[in-house]
Amino acid sequence: MYKRLTAAAVLILGTTACERDFMTQAEVLEALDQTADSSRGEQATNEPIEISTDFTIGDAVEAAAERVAAWWDSQEACTTTTVVDATVTVDFGDLEDDCDFEGYHYGGIAEITVDNTTEGEAQVTHVWTGLNNGDVEVNGGAVVNWSGNDQTRHVVTEHTWTDLEDGKSVDVEGDHIQGWIDEEERIWGGITMEGTRDWVSSGGNEWHVDMTGLEIRLQDPVAQAGTIIVTDPEGRELSFEHERQDDNTIRITIEGARNTHVYDINLIGVATEVES
Repeated sequence: MYKRLTAAAVLILGTTACERDFMTQAEVLEALDQTADSSRGEQATNEPIEISTDFTIGDAVEAAAERVAAWWDSQEACTTTTVVDATVTVDFGDLEDDCDFEGYHYGGIAEITVDNTTEGEAQVTHVWTGLNNGDVEVNGGAVVNWSGNDQTRHVVTEHTWTDLEDGKSVDVEGDHIQGWIDEEERIWGGITMEGTRDWVSSGGNEWHVDMTGLEIRLQDPVAQAGTIIVTDPEGRELSFEHERQDDNTIRITIEGARNTHVYDINLIGVATEVES
């Protein structure tokens, strides 16, 4: 989410000082990179999670599992899908096949178990073994609870993603709730996001993120509303407050460096610092 801000963040004047209650320039850049990297496993597993709740709430557990399997069979020519009771196992094979989905090659195995479906809600458990999208490999899983009453999805995940190119591994625990900004437009209107993410970097350092009131649209380079607070291994916090100014501009206020900085982000992700 913040890779587009890296160039702008270089302008942050966080020079070395004795005080340690703010981040220096180098620490701000590291926090930006760590936060962007921390979501790579979630990006790789988003499709299995999205598809697994795309069935009629109230179906019998086995029937819901069959619907998930039918979707994969119809969409993924390179997968092998089996159903045992309420568990769908999707074997994507390896990355050498010719199948692309949403711009990614997939490999590895995803197990999707429909734990229960009652009127207005559902619970689905995911287990990922070597699941990869050509960028990272993910091992771990998630429990997803979907509520039809308020159209939200609660995702609790614990996984390790490994970069397929350099072998870097990151352990991640996430707990967040997603909903629709506009229930009628659904994905085209964007999603809301609340929750936390904790991860241990490849260097063994512990990081934490709090997400409050985020509104994320596909057409925008950054969230149009809400707050992200990143806590580094030393306990210092870097906060990003998002506020849409007009159809073409989102303002981000960054606090936690030596000085507060404000940037206006346009639709293609170019950042301009706002004079105070």
